Amino acid sequence: METLPWMGLGLSTNLGSRDRPDPWLLHDAAPGLFDFVEYSAPLRIEEARAQAARFSALWDRRAELPAIFHPVHLNLWGPALESEENLAALAEQG
Repeated sequence: METLPWMGLGLSTNLGSRDRPDPWLLHDAAPGLFDFVEYSAPLRIEEARAQAARFSALWDRRAELPAIFHPVHLNLWGPALESEENLAALAEQG
């Protein structure tokens, strides 16, 4: 188990303007309460920027509160492989 990557405790959000709890308010009130923000993101960063009302907070504050992107529009349940377009969009995040 010591060889598995570990980032600590994360708080998940869709970055909506009214989503609760607000990760940054919690972090400001209790630094160290959690270690990173997980954003359930579209595959393309441009889409995430356009769709998520609070993407700029995630992006601007990532040095103090790291963020991970969880691409939720992937086909994880079926036998078909992802399309070349989806794989290219996912590669843009790396």
